[in-house]
Amino acid sequence: MKTPSAARRRGKPVAAWNGAAFEVAKGDRRLLVKAEKQEGEAQLLVELDSLTHWSSEGNPEPQESDELSIEDLHAILEAIEEEADEQGLSIDFE
Repeated sequence: MKTPSAARRRGKPVAAWNGAAFEVAKGDRRLLVKAEKQEGEAQLLVELDSLTHWSSEGNPEPQESDELSIEDLHAILEAIEEEADEQGLSIDFE
């Protein structure tokens, strides 16, 4: 995972590509967003339908307070797009 940045301190999610998924962090909350490789190494398909809750350290079961809002999803997508650009990846969201 990337080192904390000013963006993370302000509450913006930060994403890191691990070769199979985007690891998204916002404070102590985590989210693993899997991506399938498409037509070559640099094209990815990211499936968003299963994203419903943040994972919190020390909390194995999702709580209502961990539910993703529309604003959360928008910020998560921005973080993933920024990381994909840095890695030279092309992504499609489904």
